[in-house]
Amino acid sequence: MFVELAAVPAGQDRQWRLWDALFKLDPDAGPPARTPPAWFTQAVAEVVRFAATRHLDTPVFRGIRTLERHGVVHLAHDEAYTLTLVGSLGDRRHPQLRLDAIRADAELRDTVLWTVFEVEGGGEVSLANIDKYSRPDCTWTETFRVLVADGTLPRDRVLLSSLQALGREFSS
Repeated sequence: MFVELAAVPAGQDRQWRLWDALFKLDPDAGPPARTPPAWFTQAVAEVVRFAATRHLDTPVFRGIRTLERHGVVHLAHDEAYTLTLVGSLGDRRHPQLRLDAIRADAELRDTVLWTVFEVEGGGEVSLANIDKYSRPDCTWTETFRVLVADGTLPRDRVLLSSLQALGREFSS
């Protein structure tokens, strides 16, 4: 992936190729054989900032997490990162994408995932908005229900996090 992207001049074409590469990146793939070019981490951070403001309906966050897990990029786990998780971990039609990503990534499941209850979001990217425009089986509500039911997530932590989010007085 890096060799192909490094050969593309900076600009919009490189950005779209990066998006495409992140979307297609196999979460089960091993670490890349090459070191990424100097611009790569910054380009991925720009993807995160962009994706935090729009529901893209593509699981680009899976590619971002794959790169992080292999130590290819180191990103701040800030509000933009959390909103990218909310809007781009799965899509509106395939519930298994989000479920599989959470089950397969211990750091995501044990640490990162819980920030979705701490960041309000707004516009196109919020838990409420993603759920409103998704198939019933593809909502975040259903994701948490399924993962609690099968024991992947602790029920008491989901309940406590939900109650704490309600106490933050986020807009509905």
